[in-house]
Amino acid sequence: MPKPLLEIWESLKRQAERADADALERIARSYAMTYTRVESQQQALVDQIELLQKQGAMTAQNVKRSRAYQNLISTINDELTDYSAYLRTEITTEATESAKRGFSAGNVLMIGALALALGVEAKNVPKSAVKGDMTLDFLAKYLDPDGALFARLNGLSAYHGAQIANGILEKVALGQNPMTIGKWITDSYGIGLTDSMRMMRTVQLYSYRQSNSELQRANSDVLQGSVWCAELDGLTCMSCVALHGQVFDAGELCDDHHNGRCVMLPWVKGEPNPIDQSGVDWFNQQSEATQRSMMGNSKYEAWQEGKFNLDQLSSTYQDEVFGNMRGETPLHKLLGDD
Repeated sequence: MPKPLLEIWESLKRQAERADADALERIARSYAMTYTRVESQQQALVDQIELLQKQGAMTAQNVKRSRAYQNLISTINDELTDYSAYLRTEITTEATESAKRGFSAGNVLMIGALALALGVEAKNVPKSAVKGDMTLDFLAKYLDPDGALFARLNGLSAYHGAQIANGILEKVALGQNPMTIGKWITDSYGIGLTDSMRMMRTVQLYSYRQSNSELQRANSDVLQGSVWCAELDGLTCMSCVALHGQVFDAGELCDDHHNGRCVMLPWVKGEPNPIDQSGVDWFNQQSEATQRSMMGNSKYEAWQEGKFNLDQLSSTYQDEVFGNMRGETPLHKLLGDD
């Protein structure tokens, strides 16, 4: 018997996640190395602030004039500038590799869908039954050196460097403990890694889904449409819950939010929807505790009072890099409080 499409997707997803994790681990290790060069300068600044505190001269102006402060900010900017150049190379490479994996996975999904329609094993579906060649022209949108993605990466140093530089002086002005300021610097520097990993992960997912979309579009003559497939668990945002099982035009891009885990499944003409339970129906079967946890108390209470429907929980927004994206509708918009 041919495998259900969701079972095929689960296997493909695990393969993709393993490959994606390797790239994320690489950029995390590289970022950690930059911090080892920042750490000694950070400690020197904490020592300087402690000294100024003992002398009764702990002011933002004195800290800003200190060599320790200037050395730290200079080192942070240099490290983040070098890391941005490294990250551009990593993201370019990974976008291409993710797109290739997406084409391969899309081909497997299409063959699996056709196998279900024909009632045969996937191995008995000729490869020629799936149309489309593996072109990566769509990546030019993301990987344009003058485009929004690289502009965001290039701004890593300026943005986070300025945030840390200004934040230190603000905390000194507030009279915060030098050790507390040191911990804040560590945490703030780590935000750059969070941003980098989110960007890398979203590029991986978009490249993967874009090639999948291209393949389904090339085979739209045999498809009823493309079906949004979310990973339904306690971590799923309510936008993805609302979209799970919804049907779109064949080949439409799964324009999920940053770090989104969703995909579009091909729906062959004449066959049942590959998803037999919508996300809304799934959510309605969950316990109150699960529903509250996923929605948040305020949104849950408003839903229980009938102030909105679950299918209103997904809305679109524009991202300067990825264009149209879908995310969870804020409560104030659901209530019309704009």
